[in-house]
Amino acid sequence: SHFLLPTVFRVPLRPKTHNTLFAIGLALVAYGLVLTVVPTVWTPFGARFPLPKIGWAGVFAIAIVFDLAAAALAWLVLRRMKVPSFGDAMAPEAQATGVPALKV
Repeated sequence: SHFLLPTVFRVPLRPKTHNTLFAIGLALVAYGLVLTVVPTVWTPFGARFPLPKIGWAGVFAIAIVFDLAAAALAWLVLRRMKVPSFGDAMAPEAQATGVPALKV
């Protein structure tokens, strides 16, 4: 609701409402992190989080699937972008070597 209301549904939020939603979301994320590290922490429901025994091969297989998905998404986004040209932005001394100078 902190993200969807103002951006997707175009509902204007007052600063107090915005800050309250942000604090609630932050508390939920912190509680999730604590549950991840200390699974014996109290939960308001009968939560059991058994982990599958997939071994290192399964862990790396999952990592490879996520890497391939990220590469596919990056390709879909970046394939239409043009490579930036440094021709005119180069300092005269850098044009001879082809290495762009950093402008500070």
